[in-house]
Amino acid sequence: MIEIQQMSFDEKLTNIQKYEKNIRSYTRSVVKQELGKEKLEELETLWKKNSKPIPTEAKTEEKYEVAYKNYLQTYVIGEHFMAKYKGDFGMAEFNRAAINSMRKTGATRGTVLAKTMMGVTPKMSFQMIAKEMAYRLQVFSPFTVDQLDESQMVLRLAPCKAASNSRDFCNVACQNVIRAWLEAQFNINMVSTVQGTDCTVKIVPFNV
Repeated sequence: MIEIQQMSFDEKLTNIQKYEKNIRSYTRSVVKQELGKEKLEELETLWKKNSKPIPTEAKTEEKYEVAYKNYLQTYVIGEHFMAKYKGDFGMAEFNRAAINSMRKTGATRGTVLAKTMMGVTPKMSFQMIAKEMAYRLQVFSPFTVDQLDESQMVLRLAPCKAASNSRDFCNVACQNVIRAWLEAQFNINMVSTVQGTDCTVKIVPFNV
């Protein structure tokens, strides 16, 4: 097992709330454009019904747990809503908006530099991206890093927090949207091996 920098619950809470805000933003845009204001109001009602308030007096870890479940619900409800009214086209539009949002939020100073260097020093650049990912992905689930070198990164989630809370999120976001984002933004391939709520994720650059 490889030691990595650990993310605090304060940062996890801040990030997961920011990510949920992003989901609401791009989903509102897609729903308003494709379905109109009346359906947007219907979606807002669904979100409100299924969202829980963050307890102000609770510990940060407890706040994060509530915010995390709200994040999952917000995503799944948005995706299901577009699928309900627009079928496969709606799902594709939602996924496209999600990937575009992730490309914007994923473009940190470190990943932009690493991507710029990918054509010159692909192995070193991959390691830079992988190390940052190993830190940032902690907001979604605890995991161990079994391997991280110039050729691949292997993460073991036992169990995966997302899959334990929402199989729909696992199937839609993890298995499809996140994989498509990594390929589009970093030319990186992600392969997940799922067994129940446990998951092994192998991440490799396409050009190595």
